Amino acid sequence: MSYRCQPQHDLVVVPHKDPGHGPRGPRDGGESAAVLINATLKGTFAPVALPKREFMEHAKAIWERLGLPPLTPEPPWHGYDLDIGRNILRARPRWRSGAIISNLAKTLLMNGAATSP
Repeated sequence: MSYRCQPQHDLVVVPHKDPGHGPRGPRDGGESAAVLINATLKGTFAPVALPKREFMEHAKAIWERLGLPPLTPEPPWHGYDLDIGRNILRARPRWRSGAIISNLAKTLLMNGAATSP
């Protein structure tokens, strides 16, 4: 949901919802509300969740060597490495584990790899 939802566009608060069998709250005369979140895919995203090309090609070679039916991959048939953070983490191997996320976020913001809200 964090990548497919932009709250300013994709959230709707539905007021006056009946709480059903749940307990009635002390405010608003017992009425409740609901939040609808549109987290559906609204565009094309990069194939970063797929294995890298080298792994897919190796798997294809094994597939063919086993004599399995021919593959007909459709693009994108492999992913790629975003390489965000790997060099930063390599450059700072002595970070304490509790500070890694905070320091990485600061470094990414300073380098322009991420934007602050």
